[in-house]
Amino acid sequence: MTQKTHIPLSFGLFICFSLAISLWLVPVPSEQPVPDETPAFPWSPLSPGREKNPEKAFRTLMRLQPWGGENADSEASAPVSWGLKGLVSISGERFALIETGDNRVHRYACGDILPDGGILHAVGEDFVKVRIGEDTRVIRLYSK
Repeated sequence: MTQKTHIPLSFGLFICFSLAISLWLVPVPSEQPVPDETPAFPWSPLSPGREKNPEKAFRTLMRLQPWGGENADSEASAPVSWGLKGLVSISGERFALIETGDNRVHRYACGDILPDGGILHAVGEDFVKVRIGEDTRVIRLYSK
């Protein structure tokens, strides 16, 4: 055997023995892995609880009348050239969503001028305060 063939043969044997020893030293798993017990759908839709009283919910809905009605506030039913469509809070700042005459909804913050010239004075949980001249009006999203 020549010196030239001796080096690649020695290197090949070294790799084979190293691989055999490393496979022999690797521990065998003691147990089979347990599959995840998570369901196919990790969420479930909310369903109304049976403990809710439908009569009480109906009375509350009739009292609030979010669609307006005979118990709606006179301030909310006063004519304006725009409509309050919603109230949102983004990063702690509150905005009013107001539908203008062109049937588009725009976002207004406190201090903004409204389509009828009034100034949005405050945005509450379910109302806005509008200053028109010296008069301040409260427009509610829905009646109390």
